[in-house]
Amino acid sequence: MNKTSVGKAVVESLRSEGVKHVFYTAGSCILPILDALYDAEDIRGIAAKHEQSAAHMADAYARTTGTPGVCLVHNGPGLTNTISGVATAYRAHSPLIILSGAPATSHIYLDSVQEVDQQSLLRPVVKWNAQVNRAERILELMEYAFRVATTGRMGPVHLDIPRDLQYKVIDMDPLPTKNHRQGERVRGDPDLIKAAAERLIQAERPLIIAGGGVVWSDATQPLIELAEVLTIPVATSYGHVDAFPSNHPLAVGQLGRAGSGAARRLALEADLILALGTRLGHFTTYFRYDYISSEAAVIHVDIDAEAVGRYYPVAVGIVGDAREVVGELLDALKTHLHDMNPRNPGRLVEITAIKESWREETVLKTDSASFPIKPQRVFKELREIADDNAIFALDAGSACAYGYHLLECHEPRTFLSPLEFACMGWGYPAAIGAQAAKPDRQVFAICGDGAFTMSMQEIGVAVQYDLPVVGVVLNNHCLGAEKAYQKHFFDERYYGVELDSPDFAKIADAFGAKGLSVERPSEIKPALREALNSGVPSIIDVSIDPEELTPPARTDVVKRRMK
Repeated sequence: MNKTSVGKAVVESLRSEGVKHVFYTAGSCILPILDALYDAEDIRGIAAKHEQSAAHMADAYARTTGTPGVCLVHNGPGLTNTISGVATAYRAHSPLIILSGAPATSHIYLDSVQEVDQQSLLRPVVKWNAQVNRAERILELMEYAFRVATTGRMGPVHLDIPRDLQYKVIDMDPLPTKNHRQGERVRGDPDLIKAAAERLIQAERPLIIAGGGVVWSDATQPLIELAEVLTIPVATSYGHVDAFPSNHPLAVGQLGRAGSGAARRLALEADLILALGTRLGHFTTYFRYDYISSEAAVIHVDIDAEAVGRYYPVAVGIVGDAREVVGELLDALKTHLHDMNPRNPGRLVEITAIKESWREETVLKTDSASFPIKPQRVFKELREIADDNAIFALDAGSACAYGYHLLECHEPRTFLSPLEFACMGWGYPAAIGAQAAKPDRQVFAICGDGAFTMSMQEIGVAVQYDLPVVGVVLNNHCLGAEKAYQKHFFDERYYGVELDSPDFAKIADAFGAKGLSVERPSEIKPALREALNSGVPSIIDVSIDPEELTPPARTDVVKRRMK
């Protein structure tokens, strides 16, 4: 038996799990772990300026790679600062590993310095959390944390490690590389697979809605084959534009909030909907029949049994991994069809016409040469100049919402957003996490000025670690999402939504990044090229039209003010 400290054992456990990056902020109660990381040349530590940003970075790292992202923080305020980041990852089913220090075991329950009930605080937004109660259990609990985070419906976990235990010496043999994912993917019930395949063949106007489960299970390629065989249009759920390649003839865009008119029309006309790896959640459907047909039969496939049929009644409900179930559906189709050649070319003509009609509606704004700049024009220019495999990290807010239907994505894991948790300040640190994960890719952070001010201190991290993220700040000098409510529901009585934003280009320069300012549409593409060619972290401050606001997101609950 080799003897080592718990702090070193934590790092050895991370190494055995294949961890290559740790996002952290330093603190005295995690010093033994930090000291072990000092010697770990194969694990890159990236120190965030704020713990919430560290959680966002690790979350985006997980979403970009499909492997756990690790966040290490101090106890008390260090841990409490991560909560919004952990909650965002929880809503995204992202395998985030939160490791936090804790007071010494002899000081717990004494109101010691920075003591708080950390487990209770995080319990609502993690799959599992625990506190290490004996030094000898560290490897067991680390192993279990990774197991829970990466199996079934994935999600964040939290392990609390008291500071005195980190100095304890334990016996430890060299750890083998471990894999705590399930040995086999969860297969669908054969009878239900057969029933679903028969319904897909019989349907006249089927639609597939592909969600985050398609991305997490790497199901995009088999889904393309399924859609092509039966000529089924594919929409994506809210925030998962990258679940199906946007340039595919059967791709019809995102359904729901800030989504595609083509997707909505086809969903309302559908006689059958295959909901694949999606809960059909709030911003996809608003839990109503405004976005999907009330007459459509629903085949619902999800890894989580509780999600199947939760919001809409189902004709066939299948619990299983999206990739596995799609493969089983393809096998079932082979027993029903004479061949697997694409069918129904006439349907493809109809789908193409619907998509073209929707594009004509958007061209007026995407091609606008007006001043101030329309945010739609920014997204068009960005998509034209970015590589096909570029990664886009969007923040919450009105201006960014246009990107949900204008930023076409051609590969999975290239469209990142805070989804329905809508945590402002997510976009820029998320882009840093994505750039750390994919150093050879172009990575763009697209943020409103309100959201960017919540995390712009992380420019210093991008500079320090040579992560050439291109930040695009859509600057309309307001909190656009909230201003839209006050415009449409409160008689333009604006309160707390108009901002006196700083010069973000100068702030970038002060951090040692490249700062650029854009005021005219003709300046957008040259600024993007200059930022990309510089090879350093860049911030482009784009002045956009403050009156160009997306419709309010919560028209389902906001009422007009009393006169």
